Amino acid sequence: MKRQMRHKKLVVSGALMAAIFWMNTQPVSAQFEQCKGPQAPAPYCRAIDNATALAVQSDGKLVVVGYSNTGTLLNPVNVFALVRYKKDGSMDPTFGTGGIVTTAIDIFNDKALALAIQSDGKVIVAGYSNYGTPGAPLYGFALVRYKKDGSPDPTFGTGGIVTTAIGAHYDDAALALVIQPDGKLVAAGHSHNGSQYEYALARYNADGSLDPTFGGTGVATSAGTVTGVKGS
Repeated sequence: MKRQMRHKKLVVSGALMAAIFWMNTQPVSAQFEQCKGPQAPAPYCRAIDNATALAVQSDGKLVVVGYSNTGTLLNPVNVFALVRYKKDGSMDPTFGTGGIVTTAIDIFNDKALALAIQSDGKVIVAGYSNYGTPGAPLYGFALVRYKKDGSPDPTFGTGGIVTTAIGAHYDDAALALVIQPDGKLVAAGHSHNGSQYEYALARYNADGSLDPTFGGTGVATSAGTVTGVKGS
């Protein structure tokens, strides 16, 4: 017997395809010039959403995390973004607003890059946040824990949010996240020591506080060749 493959069609609007083609074929300088002024060509200059990680809940629902630019191409204001889908691919209306949750951690540039789902269904997201200014960025590890309905969990950190400055300089980012069997959280990524990037880990207790039994302060770093992810 021949096995028949079932294909589902994806429908993408012509405007979106044109936007993707234009963004991918134009130099960055040209993109910025095109987006200046009141006649900026939509949708090229609109805000951008990016998915960076995906996890499956025990009930089969899918949780996607990333970031959403609530500003513009010229003046980006990125926030953590989560979307939950039901098993059939439709958005889950019991999560956030119509299946979508966004969280502004600081005032300028927050990006979620990793996630983990606890046994009780709570979702923990890790990435980075800029606690400096657009002109003088200072990036730190950022974690947010959400309840099953998508609302921030107030029993974690401050209002569900934890930020950690790893290095004494400007560039920390959590790129991966795991939950230990004892419920503690380990976030891994990079930090900058002033001359190069280093591997960086932080371990947190279940309430979001740093675990001082790990590295003496809850943080451990080691020198190595690490590629940074900032500036995008």
